Amino acid sequence: MTPEVLDTEEPDSHEATGGLWSWITTVDHKRIGLMYGGTAMFFFLLGGIEALFIRLQLAVPDGTVLT
Repeated sequence: MTPEVLDTEEPDSHEATGGLWSWITTVDHKRIGLMYGGTAMFFFLLGGIEALFIRLQLAVPDGTVLT
């Protein structure tokens, strides 16, 4: 007598298949690391652009770049 093999594998309804929502709600450490690095680079570039504007403002007397 051979034992019956039951197919108990069910699709995981909690895991999104793709798109932005799957990136926002992920618990995958690799995706979280990519989001962390991307966010850090974004704010690093934003801070650099703001620093350039401040230097441009202070480069000349009566600078009116940021007013």
